[in-house]
Amino acid sequence: MAAVLDINPAEDPLMPVQVRDNFYQSSAFFPMPFALITSKNEQGITRIGPYSLVFPLDICEEYSMMLVSRSSSNTATNLRRVGKCALNYIGFDRELLKSVVELGYPGVPAEEKMRDIPFELIESPTPAFRDDPDCPLLVKGAFQVFECEVGGTFDYRPHRDAPRSLIESKIDRKLVCVA
Repeated sequence: MAAVLDINPAEDPLMPVQVRDNFYQSSAFFPMPFALITSKNEQGITRIGPYSLVFPLDICEEYSMMLVSRSSSNTATNLRRVGKCALNYIGFDRELLKSVVELGYPGVPAEEKMRDIPFELIESPTPAFRDDPDCPLLVKGAFQVFECEVGGTFDYRPHRDAPRSLIESKIDRKLVCVA
């Protein structure tokens, strides 16, 4: 039987939750959106890696997305090699979640992860990407796809005048509303 917490949301609307590895997935009640990132390996075979940490970076000058990845991941290795990927966004489907999670396990060979995937991969409808041998296939049924070319350096300097508002902070605990 699960432990019952003696919390009154009217008096104490937030409660501490232990922060664990992959805190944004393991300690969050609200699921983060994710992209199934397709990229090609050294053999030219499209592989899929699920990522939550993908978001718009520059939205009006040099359109770009930011991807945060382990440097040792298959996706990062593929991106360093050819610099091309596709961010495939699929709708929520509870039956697909287990497969999506399994695609993200570190240390499991890509061939093993891709063995029984429930996703069909298709060619890009964009001629420049479809005809480029380094561009990966796309996930059929994705409701949105960004086909991307990765630049060699990260030098974000917006042309518009804006104060630097990026703040680095360490998360030592997370509070969640229990109301």
